Amino acid sequence: MNMMNARWIPCLLVAGALVLLGSCADDPAEAPVVADAAVEAEAEAAAEARAPVRVTCEQPQTLTLLPPPGEEDPFRSLSPAKYQYGRCELVALLVDAARDVRAQMPDRSPVGVADLSQEDGNIPGTDVGGLRHPAPSHTNGFSADITYFRKGGKTLEDSPACPSKTREFCEGPHDLDLDATALLMSRLARTKRLVQILVDPIMEADVSSALDRLASAGAEGAAEARAVLASGIPFHADHFHVSVSRACYDGIDNDGDGKIDLDDPECDDALDDDESR
Repeated sequence: MNMMNARWIPCLLVAGALVLLGSCADDPAEAPVVADAAVEAEAEAAAEARAPVRVTCEQPQTLTLLPPPGEEDPFRSLSPAKYQYGRCELVALLVDAARDVRAQMPDRSPVGVADLSQEDGNIPGTDVGGLRHPAPSHTNGFSADITYFRKGGKTLEDSPACPSKTREFCEGPHDLDLDATALLMSRLARTKRLVQILVDPIMEADVSSALDRLASAGAEGAAEARAVLASGIPFHADHFHVSVSRACYDGIDNDGDGKIDLDDPECDDALDDDESR
């Protein structure tokens, strides 16, 4: 090794793996450590990408975009971002429930989250003149479509979880991973504001039994999920549908009309101004 190369060794040691700008001084003690801004920015971006998605809601009713997941997050976005706006309480619930399943079942693949609502609260597809859901479903961020956990690593596969030519209804046995699917539903139902879980009719009995087993084992939210489980609505062969309540947050029918909504005098933090619901 010649002396010129030897003079550079201390500079490289001081600067580590960073790209050096300019030249090094002969005396390593005098050599400044110069950080490459691009390298630092890349490292920060990588760290941010690895950080788990968190959703904090100052106002639960605010329409909020489902955060783009990182590689390590327990969910994946399956719809265009413009169709993934939900009430903040629902978006946070989806992220937290997926994380809970990952914590208890780390071997499961991420779950997929599809349509919520548009940023303006309209049904996805309103912007292009082709509704992706029948009205009034998926309005104002109250609902979300979520893939079933499936056997054989098919959770994120774009196919029905059963034989179905049109995806309208199942025409044969399903391939659900019942333990993981029921656990996800139970975590979603930890909030009393979850009022609906829709599945395909062929799946309902098996999902119900799985939730009953969880409830018997003391799993939080399992009995609540079982209570709001339903079927019969078409096009749930490849995903299940969840909805949170449109009622006033105080949960009180203050005016005695049999409804909990904005017309209640003490309702200050409401979601719904529709007296017909």
